[in-house]
Parts: sequence; C-alpha cells; structure tokens
Amino acid sequence: MEKIFLNNKDVISSLNRQAMAYIPSLELDTEINLLSNVYYSTVMSILHFGEGELNFRKGERYSALNLYPELVTYFNAELSSWNQRGISSITIAISTINDFINSGILSDDPVLAIEFADMRLRISEIFVETTLKASDVSSLMQAFDDVVAKAAINGEVGVITFMRDKLVDLKDVRLSPSRGTEQNIQVWKLIGAIILIGFPVYKALRCILEGKCCNTVSGLEAAIAFIAAVAIILC
Repeated sequence: MEKIFLNNKDVISSLNRQAMAYIPSLELDTEINLLSNVYYSTVMSILHFGEGELNFRKGERYSALNLYPELVTYFNAELSSWNQRGISSITIAISTINDFINSGILSDDPVLAIEFADMRLRISEIFVETTLKASDVSSLMQAFDDVVAKAAINGEVGVITFMRDKLVDLKDVRLSPSRGTEQNIQVWKLIGAIILIGFPVYKALRCILEGKCCNTVSGLEAAIAFIAAVAIILC
C-alpha cells in the first residue's frame, strides 16, 4: 500500500538521495568542478524551499481544522527558517555560476535543437511514466525546450547564462510574498526544473562541441527523475 502518512524529513531525505545520484556524472569531469558545486547548492536550495512548503502545508491543515494554534505558529516559523536557508544556498549557487561564466572556458558556438532530439525523446519517455498530469508534463518539456533554444543561439554560454538568470529569478520569487506557489505546478518548482535541466543539456553540449562525453547519457535519468519527484512530492 502506498504511504499516505509521510514524515517531512523522510521526504526530503529521499529527494536528496535522488538528486545526489546525478553528482557522479558531473564530478567525473574535473575541469567543471564549479558546475558540480552549482548543482549541489541548487539542489540544497530546492530541498530547503521544499521543506519550508511542507511545513507550511502542515500548518495550513492544523489551521483549517482549528487544531493547536501553537503548532500553526511553529510551522509558519519553520517555513520562514527553511526559506531563508534556501536563499542562502541559492546565493552561493549564483556566485559560483558567475565564476563559471567568467572562467572563459565556455563556448558560444550554437548547437541546433535537432542535436537534442534523442535526449528530448528519452526525457519524454521518463515523464510519461510518472503520475504527473499532462499539463504539468507539458510545462516541464517546455522547460527543456527553453534551455535547448539558448543552446541554439549561444551554445554553452547561452545555456549557462540562462541557468544563472533563472537562479536569480528563483531567488526573487522565493523572496516574494507568494513564494511562487500560485499555480498548479508552482512557479518556483518550474524555474527550478529549468535550472536542473540545464545541467544535462550542458553535458550534452560539451559532448557535441568538445568530444567530452564522459557519463553524459548515464546521468540523464537520475536528473530527470529528481525533477519529476520534486514536481510530484513538493506540490
């Protein structure tokens, strides 16, 4: 029987294990340690934001049922605390990705979207097997297309700069009064998906442009599975 009573810590721990499964595909390329550091800080920020929202939802349930006002206050405070931790992590990610952009090793040679057709198909095959709604899957695939569109204009520079801009957007959204939670697939998670998708797309670019294909394909499923899990569990 599927678990319906889940501890927040267990949920976040499970998501963290899924996210870290992708780390080896970045760490095997020693010259892009900056990018693996960006990935780690990004994941931490998303998990912190997610833990905050899980606490907030629990507080909402207590409030709706008129149970234990002191716990409502506690869970709201937890939301604020975890959100601030997420802001701290994403600030590190922004600083690190700026260092990566300024390193001078990124190519601006464009790569056409057709080169990512096989990757798009594999991602689609993963998403279609999830419990996500069709509209949510469409939004996530559009996120992939948005990243690839940047590669078609400015190659590696386009993708990494786009990821940096989305990190800034995510920080701004999480600092807003709504925290980006308005839509069905919440805005903050959709921005996070765009950033996360950028990592395997960048890996594919390095394979195409520089012949550095180490672990490019094998890590894809882990990254996409984490994105799907975030969209499903942290809803």
